[in-house]
Amino acid sequence: MILFKSHCSEINMICKEKILIIDDRTIHVRPIKGARGLCLRLTPKGEIRLSVPYFCLERQIKTFLEAHKSWLEAHLSCCGPRHFIDGMSFHLGDLSLTIRHVPQARRGVWQEGEMLYVSGDAEFLHRRVCGYVKRATRQLIQREIDRLIPRLHRYPTGFSLKDTYSRWGSCSSTGHLNFCWKIGLTPGYVIEYLVAHELAHLEHMNHGPAFWAAVGQLTDHRADAEIWLRRHGREVLQFD
Repeated sequence: MILFKSHCSEINMICKEKILIIDDRTIHVRPIKGARGLCLRLTPKGEIRLSVPYFCLERQIKTFLEAHKSWLEAHLSCCGPRHFIDGMSFHLGDLSLTIRHVPQARRGVWQEGEMLYVSGDAEFLHRRVCGYVKRATRQLIQREIDRLIPRLHRYPTGFSLKDTYSRWGSCSSTGHLNFCWKIGLTPGYVIEYLVAHELAHLEHMNHGPAFWAAVGQLTDHRADAEIWLRRHGREVLQFD
């Protein structure tokens, strides 16, 4: 028995990805097969993403967002791109560095102990520190690959650094690894875990028991690294 037949748009049902403007905010809505409720999250760039069951009504979305308005406003205030500035301290693997701007110098970027000196105009400071971090991150990743790879039966075909805001890394079917350059801004044991995670995908292109067993053979730091990433990962991914 057919109770009704109508296009989703005619009754404001969500049956495909769409963008809604609610209270002057852009909401990226995505229906998920089998979802039992609505799930709200913010990307490091401050985008609002909402997962909903298929055929969820727009009025249900508005009611849900109104109920979570305080949470949303509090977390939106913490989102948005971050930039390196004079006096900022940050991880670079096992190092903890503090930026010192020395505009009168003509040496680019250099490290002395726990200080990272940056010369030139202030408007170029963020870009220069980013360049330094990316070069250092490539070295840190290569060091971990060289150290861990003897424990594997397969070898990566290479790796690249990407500028991502939600993923730390990925592994292609051809064995090429991709890493977010911002993993260099995490402690050394976190870098080890993230590299081990992608290396394990060379043998297991899933997240099944065999995959996690392979990760465990490569690193003992999974639990501690995942705790650190849950606590600090979002703010690191916000670097632009």
